[in-house]
Amino acid sequence: MRSLEQQIAIAESMGLKLCQHALTDLWGHTVDGVKWETFPDYLTDLNAVRAVVKTLTSKQREEYILRLCSGNGWKSAELNIEDAIFAESAPPEQRVEQILKTLKLWKP
Repeated sequence: MRSLEQQIAIAESMGLKLCQHALTDLWGHTVDGVKWETFPDYLTDLNAVRAVVKTLTSKQREEYILRLCSGNGWKSAELNIEDAIFAESAPPEQRVEQILKTLKLWKP
């Protein structure tokens, strides 16, 4: 998926109603149908990604963590501290990809 496609998919999964600004190439959302603002840069903003993770169900969060850990060669049925450290230190763009895969929104 291209970066913009990932950004839009994540924003929509957060319930944001997206639109392209009439005067620019920027995508964003309206607040209360009046104010227009850009959505967070999920691919670079770790805090924005953490907010998305908080919206996942416990089952989705477990799948997401397992997907992140698989990048560390995770194979066992139990996570260890090294896996947890790896998952916690994953960059935002890697987290976004795994969130989208978890939500079945990832398009190759």
